[in-house]
Amino acid sequence: MNDCRAKVLDYCYQNGLFAHRRRLLLAVSGGVDSMVLLDLMTQASRDGQIPPIGLCVHINHQLRGKNADRDEALVHSVAQERDLPFVAHQVNVKAHAQEHKLSLETAGHQLRRDILLGLAQQHRCDSILTAHHADDQAETLIHRLGRGTGYRGLAGIHPLRDLTDQIQLIRPLLCLRRQEILTYAQKHLLNWREDQSNNDLHFTRNLIRHQLLPTLQVQSTRDLTNSLTSLAQVVYHWQRQCHQLAQEQWPNVACLTSQGITLTCSAIAPLLPWIQFELLQRALIDLQTGLRDLTQSHYDRLLEMITSDTSDSVTLPGKVQAKREGDQLYLSIFNSGIQSPIAIQELALPGITRVGHITIKASLLNANQVNLSPKSNKVEILDVDRLTLPLQVRPRRDGDRFVPFGNRSAQKVGKFLTRAKVKSEVLIVEDQERIVWVAPVRLSQEVAITPETQQVVQLELLEEA
Repeated sequence: MNDCRAKVLDYCYQNGLFAHRRRLLLAVSGGVDSMVLLDLMTQASRDGQIPPIGLCVHINHQLRGKNADRDEALVHSVAQERDLPFVAHQVNVKAHAQEHKLSLETAGHQLRRDILLGLAQQHRCDSILTAHHADDQAETLIHRLGRGTGYRGLAGIHPLRDLTDQIQLIRPLLCLRRQEILTYAQKHLLNWREDQSNNDLHFTRNLIRHQLLPTLQVQSTRDLTNSLTSLAQVVYHWQRQCHQLAQEQWPNVACLTSQGITLTCSAIAPLLPWIQFELLQRALIDLQTGLRDLTQSHYDRLLEMITSDTSDSVTLPGKVQAKREGDQLYLSIFNSGIQSPIAIQELALPGITRVGHITIKASLLNANQVNLSPKSNKVEILDVDRLTLPLQVRPRRDGDRFVPFGNRSAQKVGKFLTRAKVKSEVLIVEDQERIVWVAPVRLSQEVAITPETQQVVQLELLEEA
C-alpha cells in the first residue's frame, strides 16, 4: 500500500470515520483533490477496507461554460472506467445567489449541500465524502479568526459531521497537504481539471490562500498550515468530549414536554461554561429552531437567566420563547396549526399514537378493505411492501427532503411547503429510511400504492381533543 493511501486510511480509522457506515456517496468536482479522493476511495472500497461506493456525483454550477461541461465529462468517464454509478446535476448558482442576495461561494455551498443530501437519501447512501484537505482547513481557520469565532469555530472543518439522523458528511483527506495530493495524482497518472476561478482574488478564500497565508508564513518560525490543522484537530476532539459530557448530563437537567423543553437551572449553573453552552445548543437543536441567527449575546442572555434567581423571559430568533420561573427555564416555540412533537415518537401499528394535541390512528389493512383514494388530506394510504417499518413521527428539520407524490425527484420540504403556500406547522412521518408523509400536506411518491399493492398502512390524523 502506498504511503498516501495508508496515511488516509489510518486517519479514517483513528477518527472513526467509517464506523457503522454502509454505503458511500462521493462528491467529485473534477479537480485534483476530488480525483485523488475518487482514486483512493475506489481502491480502498474494492479491497474491503471501507464500505462500498453507492454513487459518484458531479455538480455542474454553470459558471464556466464549456469548461464546466468538460469537468462533468471527465468525472463521468472516470466513474464509468471504475464501474461506479454516476449522477450529474446542473444548478444555476448565479441565479440562486441573486435571488437570495448571497455571494457565489455561499450560494454554491447551499445548493451543493441540498443536492448531495437529496441524492444520498434517494440512493440509500448514509455517508457523503468530500475532498477537503489540510490546506483547506488552515484557510478556514484564518477566515473564521478574521471575522470572529468561538471555540466551536476553532475546530475548523470537522472530519465527521451529522447532516441528518442517518446521513453523515465525511472528509477523509483532511490529513493530506495540497502538495501531497498533487504528487499522488502525478505519480499515479490521474487526469484532472484546473478551475481558473481558484485564482480569482475576489473570492475571500482565494485571497487567504494566495496572499494572506503566504505572508503570515514568512513571519512564522513553523509551518503555519501544520500548526493550524493541529489546533483544529485538538479543538475538534475537545469539543466532542464537551459534547459527550453534556449528553451525559442531559437526562439530569432537561425534560421534554409536548410544549417544549424544561431545563433545571440549579443543575446547570454549577457546570463548566462550555458544558452549559453545549446543553443550550442541544435544547435549541431539539426544538428544531435552527441556530443560524443566534449570536453569542443570545447564549449569554440564556446563561444569565439560568444563573440568576429572578423570573424573566426573552424571545429569541426562530420564534423561541425562553421563560424563567422558579428553578425552571422553559423553552418553547410559537406555533400555529399542528403542534409538533419535540422528540421522535414511534407510531403504534396498528394503534393510536398521541402527538401533542394530535392523535394519529394507524391501521394495517388489505388493499380490498380500504378506500384507496381518500378524500381528506388527513388520511393517507401507504404500500406496506415499500416501507421499512417501524414508522415514527417527528418535527420538520432543516435539510429534510422527500419525493412529493406525483414527482420523480427529491425536493427540500421547506421549499415544497413554500411553493404550496403552506404556513402552518406540519408533522414528518418517516420509516427507517426516508420521509413517507409530510402530514397533512403530501404523501411521498416512494411509498404510494400501485396496481400490485396487496397490503396497506392507513394513517389518519384525528381532530384535536
